[in-house]
Amino acid sequence: MIESMACGTPVIAFPGGSVHEIVQDRVNGFVVTNTLDATRAVESISAVSRAKCRQIYESRFTAEIMTQKYLKIYERLVEDRPALLSVQYPSRSRQRKDQTIQYPSDLSTG
Repeated sequence: MIESMACGTPVIAFPGGSVHEIVQDRVNGFVVTNTLDATRAVESISAVSRAKCRQIYESRFTAEIMTQKYLKIYERLVEDRPALLSVQYPSRSRQRKDQTIQYPSDLSTG
């Protein structure tokens, strides 16, 4: 969906997953619930501005914007859970062929 918007192509999608977070119905595409609605959306696709699709991509989904959003999430997680960073896991190892695999002590190794 995001790749289509980057090219200025309206999206036709069934609801589910991240569709409602990405597709704004009748703005950058259509959210449809059945094949008849999908067919009607294809017939109406020219009503959706290709420039608007690209503009929404540029304002919400470029690599730079997505990176900043992920960084904010990670920073918030670190601020909310500083104790997680200070946990010291005693390690144990298991030999596997030519390598040693390190496991935290609280993980099952099978």
